[in-house]
Amino acid sequence: MQEKPEHKNNAPDQENGAPEQVVKLQETLEKVKSLEEEIDKLKSSLSAQLMDNARIIQIANREKENMAQKTRKEVANLLIPVADDLERAMSMLGETGQDANCRGPVEFILKSLSNALSQMGLKVVDPIGEKFDPHKFELGGQEEGKGEEDTVCRVLRKGYSIGEEIIRPALVVCITKSNHQKEENQ
Repeated sequence: MQEKPEHKNNAPDQENGAPEQVVKLQETLEKVKSLEEEIDKLKSSLSAQLMDNARIIQIANREKENMAQKTRKEVANLLIPVADDLERAMSMLGETGQDANCRGPVEFILKSLSNALSQMGLKVVDPIGEKFDPHKFELGGQEEGKGEEDTVCRVLRKGYSIGEEIIRPALVVCITKSNHQKEENQ
């Protein structure tokens, strides 16, 4: 029987190939490491771009709301005098007793206009009973009366606001104490 040759010849080949495989493995690991670093850089860049985009969207939304608010104010300033005129027409129609047929249509138009202004966020400022505030009201006069001094007792012209911003200040009359009342209080 013949003996089978031992695989001694294969062992040196594996030893000779092993360094090449180690080198290839090291090169592959370096490529993987390089690619992982590049992925991290791309992730960081993408994250920064997403944050920039979010900021741009916030700025655009804020600008959009500011523009809408400005437009509402401009439209309100154009329509408030029309509402004033319609209210004067209503009071004139009521005073004369004539033109009863005209009162209905004028009243309908005034209600439609008031609803449109309300939908825009416009509110009537009703300061009766409030302490006079020069930032909110215009003083149209003073009259003697009972109550706390500098309290609004009558409105000569309606005021309007959108949110907290006064679009047109109310023209008001405030209570003033007569000299006799002032002397009694002292």
